[in-house]
Amino acid sequence: MIELNSVERRALRTAAGLIALGTAVRLGCGPGPAEWAWTPAEDAPVEARPDLEEVTERVEEATRRRAIADRPLAPGERIDPSSASPEQLQRLSGIGPALADRIVEHRRRNGGYDRPEQLLDVSGIGEKTLARIRPHLEFP
Repeated sequence: MIELNSVERRALRTAAGLIALGTAVRLGCGPGPAEWAWTPAEDAPVEARPDLEEVTERVEEATRRRAIADRPLAPGERIDPSSASPEQLQRLSGIGPALADRIVEHRRRNGGYDRPEQLLDVSGIGEKTLARIRPHLEFP
């Protein structure tokens, strides 16, 4: 007979448990993907639940926006903060989603930007951030 130490016995018990759980799930005796998947609230009206096409559109839109934000600036490329989307602003070094949203919100409330110093009025943008992004800004 093979002698096992405590670590080997624990590993063997864990492996046996995982095999048993996997078998139960495979045979439909335990929770499966249907129980783990996100579902809308049971009391939500059917028409309020998003259909597959709507969810697909949302995912595609989020993927498109993420692709814009992740694309690095080309050499010499400039961004106009008076018209750029939050995703385009995120392409600037040190500008994340929250700061990009604050820039757009400040622009919405106070009008466009005519010069770089106006960005200092946005919470989260200081002299260092402005100095870092200034070469990549364009003003009409």
